Amino acid sequence: MVEYFCTTVNIPGISGIPAEFPTPFTTIKVTPDHLQFSPLQITFKVDEDLRNYEEILNWMFSYAFPNTYDEYKNSNVDKKALYQSKLSDLSVFTSTNKYNPNVEFVFKDAFPTDLGDLTFEISTSDVPVMTCTASFSYTNFYINRNT
Repeated sequence: MVEYFCTTVNIPGISGIPAEFPTPFTTIKVTPDHLQFSPLQITFKVDEDLRNYEEILNWMFSYAFPNTYDEYKNSNVDKKALYQSKLSDLSVFTSTNKYNPNVEFVFKDAFPTDLGDLTFEISTSDVPVMTCTASFSYTNFYINRNT
């Protein structure tokens, strides 16, 4: 449901820390073997029933620690399947000047890690529009130009 209300998306940065090998003359840097991805951050308008906020909130509650013993005692669950059920692929589309999809950024195995504050303000005479920011971690992302 967040897709219809998204106002800002920051395509994350990538960094790789090179390995260093000291020599008697200088330190030689070689290409890194691991990349670090910054979180995917989105800002979205919260609908009047708070359903899109609640969607992410419930997603986060679903992978957190249980609140009751009944939630905990279900030990027959396949742990790998349970882990995979908490992940989702996310797509961000850019559009042409005629609003046709152009480029797709696909974020693999994403899950929310941060859900921002909701500020209720009634001091303005305009119709209040609440926004919220959410951050997602993911394992990898790629660009798809076949949209």
